[in-house]
Parts: sequence; structure tokens; C-alpha cells
Amino acid sequence: MPLDFTLTEEERLVLDGLRQFNDQESVKLEEANVDLLDNQRRKYDESGRCTPEVLDLQKRVRVASAKAGYYTILSPSELGGGGLGPVMTYRIWESLFSRYGPQYELPYLSVAHWTRGPGPFLLHLQDRPRAEALPGLMSGEETSCFAMSEPDAGSDAWMLHTKAVADGDNYVINGSKQWITNAPYANYVFIVAITDADLAAKRAGGVSLIFAKTANPGYSVDGVIRLFGEIGGHEAVISFHDMRVPRDGLVGNEGEGFKLALAGVANGRLYNSARGVGHAQWALAKATQYSQERITFGEPIGNNQGVSFMLADTAIDIYAAKYMGLHCAWLVEKGEPAIKELAMAKAFSTESAFRAYDRAIQVYGGLGLSNETHLYKGWHSARTIRIADGSGEILRRTIAQRLFRGDVTF
Repeated sequence: MPLDFTLTEEERLVLDGLRQFNDQESVKLEEANVDLLDNQRRKYDESGRCTPEVLDLQKRVRVASAKAGYYTILSPSELGGGGLGPVMTYRIWESLFSRYGPQYELPYLSVAHWTRGPGPFLLHLQDRPRAEALPGLMSGEETSCFAMSEPDAGSDAWMLHTKAVADGDNYVINGSKQWITNAPYANYVFIVAITDADLAAKRAGGVSLIFAKTANPGYSVDGVIRLFGEIGGHEAVISFHDMRVPRDGLVGNEGEGFKLALAGVANGRLYNSARGVGHAQWALAKATQYSQERITFGEPIGNNQGVSFMLADTAIDIYAAKYMGLHCAWLVEKGEPAIKELAMAKAFSTESAFRAYDRAIQVYGGLGLSNETHLYKGWHSARTIRIADGSGEILRRTIAQRLFRGDVTF
């Protein structure tokens, strides 16, 4: 397959249609409810969870997008989704984040994320639970979450303690998880748990992926994790107390949990690479425009080398990051593992986004720190994705390990 990033007419129509949907539906809905979404006291309840009014807005976008044919465009075609591949996955998320940046939040619900909607894990699910869950997930009426990280198992996933013990026709699950996005609101949960303690202790397997309803007795949301001074959030600490799950909730084969989970993490790294590039583009566009509008000492501040070089450096970062990410997506679409390439793209793209927002705030001066510009939200987001799905340090460790194994071609 030749390396060609030219958009086909069909791909262009998808991107244009998705932008039009969000401009007409998501953005208008958000602007009509800005007093709710921009007011933390109304957005979150006392426990830190989104209020029912906010959750309703989110569901309205998901359902409307599903009816318009966009919500499941990245979901596997075997599930009834659009089945678009890694390159278009990258294009779609880059397009959304570059257009809406941190100013809006509802447009990002117009496409099902792999952890919260009908993603690839469902392909490995047995018939009964898949038939039960699929309609709600495909329609946007229901959502899921992916529970892997634990208090002692973050970068070193083998340190997990959550166990699923077979008991007749059920698994009995006990343990706790943290940093689980969408956990307070999800209808279903994918749980990474030990099913063979001996193998897991040897780091030789014994970890499985299990699908369950969050309405099951024994599932508990213990607390919302608040970030950057927010009074609520989307990540949570959850626990399982003798939660019984039918054995057919096993995803794939017993002991395959890490294999499936790491495929998901790779998907997340591609997503965050695109997210970083999109954010950087949004920040650069804002800073460039302001640099031509703001007059000091009789001329636009963009005429000053101190400002123009910051803009140029951001442009250099974006160009490099974008084509690193697209190349990774192309490799994955060809069936290549692209382990070190995904690590490099994710590290560089997210760090570039952070630099882009830092420079944009500097260009704006004091105004850049205000709520009005939304740059502080972007800075927070860019700081977050430097850690999500692998911190820069873990990614560099992965890259170095591949080099030591002789993987030195680019």
C-alpha cells in the first residue's frame, strides 16, 4: 500500500459532514446551555458527578449523532459500525480537536470513543452479553468504561490485584480500580482481572478481560477524582465486592486480558496523538490571530521576533507531530505493530500540544490566563494527555527497549 495521505472524496465528505453536524447540533446545544456547562456548581453535584441535566445533554448528542450516522463510524463493521480504519480515526479526532479545541465539550461525544462506546472489545464478546449490550451502545443511549489501572498498578500493569475467581457459572470479582474514565456514568464495565494468580505472579499470563453491567450488586463508585481544582470530574475510583458476573462475560479467551488491553492502549495512543495535534492547531490559530490584532508600540505584536518565533516553533511542532501520527496510523492500518512509532508519536504530539498552549498563553499575555480565551482549559487538557495511555517516561522506556532489541529502522 503506497504512503499517500491525500483525502479521498469519500473521506472528505465524512469529515465535512461530521463538522456540519457538530456546528448545527452540538455547538448550538452547548451555547444554549453555557450557563449550565460553564458553572461548576450546576455542572456537578455534591459527590463530584455530572448532574442529570449535563448527562442528558451528553446523551442527546450521542443519540443524535448515532441517528445521523456519525457516532459509530469508527466502530467495527462486524458490529454494524462504519469500520473506518486507523488513518481515518486519526483524521477524525484531529479534525474535531483542531476545530473545537477546549472551547466546547459536546462535539467530542459525537464519535464513540473506544472505551466508552461500541469498540473492538465487543468483537471478542460472547453472543448473549453482546446481543444484550450492543443496541444501547450503538444507539448512544448507553456507555461503557474500561477498568485497568489500580492504585498500585499504573505504569506497571502486572502489579494489579483485582481478582476474578470462577464459581460455577460465574466469576466472583474483588478489587479496586482508579483513574477509570466514565466510571461514574457507565452502564457497562470492562474489567482487567487476575484469573490465574500463579501465572500472573510470574508475569506469564493469567490476566483476563471481563465484561459486566455496572448495575450488578458489588460494583461501587467510591469517589470522583477531581483535576486542576475542578469540583467534579469524569474519572473515578471504583471497587468490586464479591461482584458476580456470568462466565460468558469473559472477553476472548481466559488469560488473554493483557493482549486485548494493550491493543486498546495502542488505540488510545493513536487517539491522543491526534488529540495533541488538533489541540496544537487550535492554539496556534488563536495565537496567530491575536498576534495580528493586538497593537503595541504602534504595530501588531506579531511583527516582533519574540512573538513570531514562538508561532513558527509551534508550526514546526505541528507539522512534525501530524505526519508522525499519520505515519503510525498508516503502519497500523497495514497490520504492523508500530510499537516504538506509536510511543514516539504519542510522546512528541502531546508534548508539542503542551508547548503550543504555553506559547499561546505567552502571546496573549495576561489575557491568556483568563477564562475568556479558554487557553487555560487547553493547557490543562494538554497536561493531562501527556500522562494518559502512557507517560512520556514510560513511552521513552518502550522506545529504548525496542532499540535494544535491534528495532532501529525508521
